[in-house]
Amino acid sequence: MSTTEEARLVITARLATQEEFEPFGTVLEPRGEPLAHVYGDSMDVYDLGLHECDADTELIVSRYRYRGTRVQYLERHRQITQCFIPLGGKPLLAVVARPDAPLENGVPTLDEIHAFVIPGDKAVRLNRGTWHEVPIPLEDDTCSIVTSHHGVTTGWGHLDETGEIDKGQTDEEKRDVTERTGVVVEVDVPASLLEGGTR
Repeated sequence: MSTTEEARLVITARLATQEEFEPFGTVLEPRGEPLAHVYGDSMDVYDLGLHECDADTELIVSRYRYRGTRVQYLERHRQITQCFIPLGGKPLLAVVARPDAPLENGVPTLDEIHAFVIPGDKAVRLNRGTWHEVPIPLEDDTCSIVTSHHGVTTGWGHLDETGEIDKGQTDEEKRDVTERTGVVVEVDVPASLLEGGTR
C-alpha cells in the first residue's frame, strides 16, 4: 500500500504504573527516600530485580532526537530482560505488546499494541520476548540507559535487504509495522501525563 492508501491507528498513551505495565514487564522506581552521599549529593536507589541475560550484559547510553510518535518498528529479544532507564528527568514513551501476543503477518495484532509514558524518575524492565519499539523520546536531547548484549547491540544500526532485521541467532528480530499491516500506528500522548511527572 502507498502512504496515501494507508489506514491510521492512534493509540492513547497511559502512565506506566506497575499494574498497567505488568503484562509487559516491571516498572522500576526509587526505593524509599534518596540516600545522602558523602559529598552532600543524594542518590536514588532502584531495585532492578531479577535481570536476566544469556550473554554478557552491556549498558548503552542512547541519545535521542525527537522523531514524532509514529511506531515504525516492533522488535523483541528472547535472551534478555531489557531495561529502559530515562536520564535527566525527561520521560520516554514505551510502545509494547505481550511476548505471547497473537501475530498477524509477523507482528502483533494491532489491538495488542499499547503505549506508556515512563516518567523521568522511573524506569521499566521488559519481560523476555516483549515486543517493543525503541524508546520514543518526547523531546530533543533526551538520554536513556538501555540494557543489551552484544548480539542485539551490533544489530541496531543496519537493516537488512528487506528493511528489517532478522538475526534470530543473535537475538535481534525487528519488524516494520506499517509495511506488514498497511496501517500507520501513532501514539497520542495526553498533556496531563507530561505535567509534574519528573522530579
